[in-house]
Amino acid sequence: MSQRANATFQAKSWEEQPHHERDDGPKLTRASVTKTFSGDIAGHETLEYLMMHRTDGSASFTRDFPSSEPHEPNERGAYGRHPA
Repeated sequence: MSQRANATFQAKSWEEQPHHERDDGPKLTRASVTKTFSGDIAGHETLEYLMMHRTDGSASFTRDFPSSEPHEPNERGAYGRHPA
């Protein structure tokens, strides 16, 4: 028998800081994102993403795992014209 939990999450904060910027190429940033969960699962988490913003308006990101955390699957994505 399987069990199912229902919950929702909401991004509570998104703080993005420059990581590396060039005049002739993509802008690299680090985003710190805090989410809260409610429902059958309640709590919060803070994630760190490394992002690359291209000059055409598209972007790619990957989750940055601190060295103190156990290895987790890589999380990555994109928006705009380019695949992750």
